[in-house]
Amino acid sequence: MTPRSASVLESAVRVVRNLRTIAREFDDPLRSILLGLAANSCELDPERLRLLKPFDAPFRNQCLALLMSVPGFNVEKAVELLPLDEPLRTQALTLLASTPTLDVRSVFALYHFDEPFRSQCMTWLIKDPTLDVAKLRLLQPCSEPVRQQALAVIAGHPALDVDARRLEIFTRYRPEVPGHADVFFRDVLGAAEPVHDDDDHMRGALAWLLRGQAVTGCGGFAAAYSFKDGWLPPYPETTGYIVATLLDANAVLGDARLCQAAIAAAVWELEIQMPSGAIQSGYWGADPQRFWTEEAAPAAFNTGQVVIGWNRAFQETGDRRFLEASARACRFLVDCVDEAGIFRRGLSPGPTNPTRAYYTRVAHAMAWTGRLTGDSTFETAARRHLDWVVSQQQPDGWFLHAGFADDDMPLTHTMAYTAEGLLGAGELLGDDRYVDAARRHVVAAAHACERRRMMLPAHFTSGWKSTDRYCCVPGNAQFAALWCRFGHRDGDLPLVNTGLKMIDWLKQRQALDNVAPEIRGGLPGAWPIDAGYSIYSYVNWAAKYFVDALLEARAAREMLATADLKVRTTTQI
Repeated sequence: MTPRSASVLESAVRVVRNLRTIAREFDDPLRSILLGLAANSCELDPERLRLLKPFDAPFRNQCLALLMSVPGFNVEKAVELLPLDEPLRTQALTLLASTPTLDVRSVFALYHFDEPFRSQCMTWLIKDPTLDVAKLRLLQPCSEPVRQQALAVIAGHPALDVDARRLEIFTRYRPEVPGHADVFFRDVLGAAEPVHDDDDHMRGALAWLLRGQAVTGCGGFAAAYSFKDGWLPPYPETTGYIVATLLDANAVLGDARLCQAAIAAAVWELEIQMPSGAIQSGYWGADPQRFWTEEAAPAAFNTGQVVIGWNRAFQETGDRRFLEASARACRFLVDCVDEAGIFRRGLSPGPTNPTRAYYTRVAHAMAWTGRLTGDSTFETAARRHLDWVVSQQQPDGWFLHAGFADDDMPLTHTMAYTAEGLLGAGELLGDDRYVDAARRHVVAAAHACERRRMMLPAHFTSGWKSTDRYCCVPGNAQFAALWCRFGHRDGDLPLVNTGLKMIDWLKQRQALDNVAPEIRGGLPGAWPIDAGYSIYSYVNWAAKYFVDALLEARAAREMLATADLKVRTTTQI
């Protein structure tokens, strides 16, 4: 017998054997289907075919069709899909046909999803079986349209580093509220908002601040808009220094509403001034987030920020009530500073650092009030503190004790506070030591930011080192203002350039078209929104310092235009 004849005989024997097995073990209509296939010499494996016997007719026919047409179809795994209900079972079978190595457990993880979300997830899984079903499962409790946005993001960016824990935490911050998911997924994707003209961004931030004042109904500015708790109570500390920002912005934009809002805020601060002359710690009202858990107490830092607002309101209006309130406040502040120049009394209970270099802003307020009132004791106490802070500066420009915690790892927010106070006091008093100390700090921060390609981490240790992968947005805005201010002051064009680049970065964090007025025009406490500092909150001090930065940028841009004009004029000559 030739090899060919032997092969034909072997095939015939196999067909006969399959026909006998099918006739004996299978019932109609499956038996008729299989007999027809075997008679037409289709390759059939009786052992695998036996797996189809318990299937209901529609599912069995689907599996049989796939078994015949898809090489390597895993009928053993198809058996595991049998308990699923339709249409999930058919969808899973389609997925199995394209992915023989499918982990069937991932399909069962979708079993309790509601429709049409389950089908939508299966559609994405069929396109990309490597999707992390654990992440999809976290989206099930979310409401629409948030769930659809999240599914599209996760499915469209399977390599995106969004761990399940991060998504689960987001579900606690009212993701169903319009606008919330837009911010979260923008930051998850590393996307950016469009950049517009400086004035457009400034007006957006100012409008957000005015909305934050309107909701309190008292003249004070809501501390923040929290994704979880909504608008927070008014914050006396930040309301104080927002007064100065609004008056400065009014001088540029000529918007009378800004002046009216600033004076209303300054008057409110008069109404809540404590008998000691101090301003209280914390919010004016219960803190739903319980950051401020202690009873309101006299707070030196808060008092200093309100004095800045009162002094500016006095300059604007000539109303001596503001100056008299500043004088009462500064008499309280003088008693808070020890002989070494360290604020020992009136420390806000939130921060834990017992020795605080960022109180330079308080010293500036005291020195300013001393010049306005002629009371030299205010300036004397202020200088003691400023001198002590200068002594804490390291050779690389970094300051000891410049943070909220006693860990020598200050936040950029308080680092910038330190430089702001030194610069303001130095210019007021004509003392270059203070200005030079601020400059060394500010320039070193610019270099640290540029080395990281305009990534300014939230904290720095000595040597300008940081492992943070997130930013404190108010700190970024403060340093942007300082870079523009020093660059303008010193004619330092690279420093101005760094400041303007940071302002563009801040613009990309500000959503001017967000559907939620509580978000639209504001700026978050942190970037990403869920990282490290004032998470899931749009804080009023970020908007305030962003406006300050834009005002400084305006002056810096005018300097650049003048410098360009001089260069072009010289070239023509």
